[in-house]
Amino acid sequence: MTSQLPTLINGDTFPVWVQLRNQDVRNIPVFALKAERARKVVEYALLEASDAPVDCDLVMALNSGDYGVYVLVAKRTRTAVQTVVYTYWAAFADPKQGGAFQTQHASSIQRGRQAKPRQHTAADCTNG
Repeated sequence: MTSQLPTLINGDTFPVWVQLRNQDVRNIPVFALKAERARKVVEYALLEASDAPVDCDLVMALNSGDYGVYVLVAKRTRTAVQTVVYTYWAAFADPKQGGAFQTQHASSIQRGRQAKPRQHTAADCTNG
């Protein structure tokens, strides 16, 4: 993960951010604490749709092209000495299209926020 998103990916360029799944809280093992100290408290990474740990229904909807320009973002936040929280977002360039995605796929988004999403591969999400 990188410590900052590219300047192109910011609140002005992508004003609507939709959280796609529940937070993933993880404990950092004791043996990794030294390496952890060298990392930033908050880090971001851009994801490919096939690598995003979200529900296939959401991946297929995003890949449909119906929602314009978007990016998938993973955010890693260290909240305590041994605790890290991962969150996964879709950021949309057009507020109307981001709002439409959020409205039209509310049940899939809610399902992703309540439970661990189905595991998938790129082929699962393109071939159904």
